[in-house]
Amino acid sequence: MREATTRHLKKTPLHIPLPLYVRNVGRHMTAQECEGEVSDLLSDYIGMTFCVKGAGTAFLFQESFPMYAGDVIFYYPNEKHRFKPETEDCQNAWIDIDGPLAMSVFSSYRFPRRISLKNGFPYEIYRKLLKLVPLDDPISVRQASFLIFALFEYIGESLEKSARVRRD
Repeated sequence: MREATTRHLKKTPLHIPLPLYVRNVGRHMTAQECEGEVSDLLSDYIGMTFCVKGAGTAFLFQESFPMYAGDVIFYYPNEKHRFKPETEDCQNAWIDIDGPLAMSVFSSYRFPRRISLKNGFPYEIYRKLLKLVPLDDPISVRQASFLIFALFEYIGESLEKSARVRRD
């Protein structure tokens, strides 16, 4: 089973000035949904691919990255990438962002390309985004954009926890 939603650029209410917008949110619930001939993707937005359950391999250009439950990898615009499930129970999810300052805002966090999230996949943020992204009203668009900052905070907490563990 697959769940996904997209805000097409034409539907993005540009009259609501924001530094970034959520473009796509989704999840493959079974490994079979992403199996077969998985070609490289080339997108014009920032992508986050999460390994929700099981294990898989993320590919960025020609390099492979093992992914386990709770891992996230980031793709910048125009980078070839893909995700391949490695276990039968593998589930992956994605959250994609774009907007006039998306790359600047995202890169200012200086996240490494692959992170193991100490608290696992951010289900609560994901579920809220899944409901908000298809809506075009100003409040929903702003709430979805705000949730990306909450997601960055969630990811940042994982980095802080791992840094504390290394120092202790």
